[in-house]
Amino acid sequence: MKDFLRILRRFVPPYKKFMVWNVIFNVLSAILNLFSFALIIPILNILFKISDETYTYTDWTFAPFSKPGKRLRNC
Repeated sequence: MKDFLRILRRFVPPYKKFMVWNVIFNVLSAILNLFSFALIIPILNILFKISDETYTYTDWTFAPFSKPGKRLRNC
């Protein structure tokens, strides 16, 4: 064990700044992974039908060149 620590003292110092960045990015990665799982949960609820809510299709038309008054009357 003493030999291993001696080797570490010899080779680690040039890489200390990289070790600090490694810890920072690992913590950032863990936080972002938690958010990605949190965003997947609603999709999984819909796929596996955990809730009894029903969703209906709402027809949506995109008419960018029509007159503003005409769009309001069609709604």
